[in-house]
Formats: sequence, structure tokens, C-alpha cells
Amino acid sequence: MILTKPTYCPNCYSMSLELKDSGKVTLLFDGKKKESSAFIFNLKVDLEEEVNANLLRCLNDYFKWYGSFNNKEVIKKVEAISSDFRCTDGCSLDANFKPSVVGILFSEKIFESYVKDSADSNDVELG
Repeated sequence: MILTKPTYCPNCYSMSLELKDSGKVTLLFDGKKKESSAFIFNLKVDLEEEVNANLLRCLNDYFKWYGSFNNKEVIKKVEAISSDFRCTDGCSLDANFKPSVVGILFSEKIFESYVKDSADSNDVELG
């Protein structure tokens, strides 16, 4: 079981936004994604190590694929987002609202470390 902390709700301006019990995380690389750049989570069943392993698997898959390109551009921004949030105060969230799960589902330190290590090991430059 993974414990997450609530974050800021843009509708009611309180710290009442939280991840749903289960959902999907999508990784974006300069706003682009691959189908395999996503994973499912279940807060009631998954362990922190399992979520971290899924994150690393998706990062490695993308960077390995991108690293095989001949003319690679520097990747400036890597994001982990989800639309599977709810406001505990009952706010209705826009269907296009997809905030970051970094610092909520996994720590910023883990995320940054995994991104850097995976990019480095696959010869991908980060900006």
C-alpha cells in the first residue's frame, strides 16, 4: 500500500487534490510520448518499490528507443502526469486536467535520479 499526500486543487484553492486509488501514469518527453511510456498503479495493492520499478522500466524503454536515433535532440523536459485525481471537497475537474505525480506517487529525488541515470546509460542528452 502506498500513502500519498494531497496537493493543491486549482478549483477550490485548498490542499484537497489527491490521486484516486488506481489509475495510469503517462511519461512525456518534451511533450511527446510512446504507447509504452505509461503504467498502471493501484495504491491499495502496489508497493512503493513496484511503482518505482514501473517508472524505471518506462524510462529505460523510452531512452533505449530514443538513444538508437542518429540525430537526437536534447531532451529538455521529462514529465510524469495522470488524469486520475479527485478533489476530496467534491470539485469537478476538467477532463484535460493532468497534473504531475512527481512528489505525490514517487519522490522528486527518485524521479530525477532515474531520469538522469536512464538517459546517461542510453546516450541521451538532457538539457
